[in-house]
Amino acid sequence: MRVMISQSHFFPWLEYIKLINQVDIFVFLDDVQFPNSARTFQKRVQILNEKRVIWLSVPVEKISKNIKTNNVKIFNNLKWKIDHLNLLKQTYKKSKNYKNLNLIIENFYNKDYEYLIQATRYSTKLLLDYFDILKNIKILDSKDLNIKSKNANDRILKILKEVNATEYITAKGSLNYLDHNNLKKNGIETFYPSYEYFVYKQLNENFNPYVSTLDLIANSEKKLKDIKPTKLVNWKAYLENKFE
Repeated sequence: MRVMISQSHFFPWLEYIKLINQVDIFVFLDDVQFPNSARTFQKRVQILNEKRVIWLSVPVEKISKNIKTNNVKIFNNLKWKIDHLNLLKQTYKKSKNYKNLNLIIENFYNKDYEYLIQATRYSTKLLLDYFDILKNIKILDSKDLNIKSKNANDRILKILKEVNATEYITAKGSLNYLDHNNLKKNGIETFYPSYEYFVYKQLNENFNPYVSTLDLIANSEKKLKDIKPTKLVNWKAYLENKFE
């Protein structure tokens, strides 16, 4: 059973979506401390026009120390949804696949959200639905698993054992803390992605792989079945070699 665990992201980049497509179970891990950074992809993402990168950011209320991600509220006094929608329409209105993009963004921005995770999770699920992924995977919320542990390694292990994982897909940020050997002792192999970016024609002549998946939807008719899956590297090989 291949499993991916991640905090929710706002209209995430393509590699995030590709990895979810390569697992059996995806677990939203949002009952953890919210990153104390204005740059977190949990509330912002890049898009690209002919001239430059543009950031779409969801405004949040003042963050208290140690607040959990699932308790972060959106600052809805700002008309962020109208601004986002207008910006996306203006940016991509001449794109070849604008109609499909418009269906997604109209769906998303015409709903109300109180908490950040309501917006981020729904944005991700809209992308998964577009690529016909939802019907093939199981999506869980770590909060519903009722895992009681403050230690990151112990928490990850308990989640993985709860869902009967045999393979764990994670990002390179886990290198800072993950006990790979302990997971292996518990019958779970860890894999890291080695990215080979799918290149398509964007509005800007300088290709940028880090933009929201919305950019691909607007500019290409390709579906995931037409895109090479992300290469997964066993943790030992990943540690021994330099992968991007």
